[in-house]
Amino acid sequence: MIATLKGLRGFRGARTLHSTYNATGLIPYTWLRDSDPQLIHPSTRQKLHSSIDVPLDSRPQNVRLTRNGTHLGITWEKSGPTSGFAWPHHSEFSLDLLRRHVSPHDFRTFHHAIPRITWTREILRQSPNLFLTYTSLSTPLGLLRALEQLAQYGIMFVSNVPHEDTSDARCELPRLAQLFGEIRETFYGRVWDVRSRGEESRNIAYTNLDLGLHMDLEYFENPPRYQILHMLRCRGVQGGESIFSDSLHSAHSLRESSREAYDVLCNSAIGFHYINDNHHLYHEHATIELFPQVHGNDEAEVRYINYSPPFQSPLPLKTARDPRFLPALREFVTLLGAPERLYEITIPEGLAVVFDNRRVLHGRRGFRNENTTGTDAHALTATPANSTRSEDIQRWLKGCYLEAEGVLDRLRALRPLAETSHDLG
Repeated sequence: MIATLKGLRGFRGARTLHSTYNATGLIPYTWLRDSDPQLIHPSTRQKLHSSIDVPLDSRPQNVRLTRNGTHLGITWEKSGPTSGFAWPHHSEFSLDLLRRHVSPHDFRTFHHAIPRITWTREILRQSPNLFLTYTSLSTPLGLLRALEQLAQYGIMFVSNVPHEDTSDARCELPRLAQLFGEIRETFYGRVWDVRSRGEESRNIAYTNLDLGLHMDLEYFENPPRYQILHMLRCRGVQGGESIFSDSLHSAHSLRESSREAYDVLCNSAIGFHYINDNHHLYHEHATIELFPQVHGNDEAEVRYINYSPPFQSPLPLKTARDPRFLPALREFVTLLGAPERLYEITIPEGLAVVFDNRRVLHGRRGFRNENTTGTDAHALTATPANSTRSEDIQRWLKGCYLEAEGVLDRLRALRPLAETSHDLG
């Protein structure tokens, strides 16, 4: 044995340091070589080498505590040359750095991971920052509250967002979106409109029909993570209530109540497509998509849900041939649509909803002109199909998508400030 230092033990001839911080916390000597802080550029904070350059015969000659017991110092035995890179003979690591990578909890804390809170309607209603004013987001603390609500519950609402200007160029939506992150442009545009277009519609969302729970752009390899919908017009309309459901809560319930159905949905592909209006898009996803088990957890956690019936293609035959698949999907969808799981709201003008498109399903009740009578679906269209006047449009939302990285970057950057600053507004 080389040394026993605050829970770190190294053995001559072995390839790892053993840590008592975690039963499985073995630290390979090659990892220590690869992670040497000396090999990080001081200003760019980027590595100066590739992991494939690490000497595979790395061995400590001496291990000791330094800097009053806060760091681990290592003197390395001479290693064979690798790619001509000059490896330091001495290395020093903070014990905080080692703990961070040994402990999954410490690793998540360092990267400001916020535990997700699954919800039913009543749980969501009690969430502390479900509704925030637009002006409150102008302060770092107000924006942090919005981002934490979004990270925990996957949904939040912003009130009093100006809605008078409806043009793509001058509307308020891009300014709201840029508070959260970067807009992700798609073939629908940078921002887009959701309004009834009658028989000319190229998307069911642009009708006045009932739109069941779904997620957007599942025919993409990487569907947008976040979505914003801002109500510009809601006048003279009966119905049209927005509905939301936390698919993460339903997935956890399915795992507990019917493990076989859960496993089937984790391992069976569904195809999604959009073949219309000079576009041909197709991709397959499992209904329940799991995180990789990077930290050796006993149970892989749910990462995303993929569900969008309007854009589902014919099932891949491999999936269709499994007699367990349709009953499993039916069981899951029943959970998604259970009344106690649905959060329903009539969105007024000036209210915007921000939600996680890979977690929270959204839908809309059918609607009609309140002055229209009859039962024919086309007669209930709220906007004349050939109308170009904004004053003729009775229900009009403007939307956009956000990349995950920008939203999570802002959240991680603001959280340390909140812990150290008393001047966040």
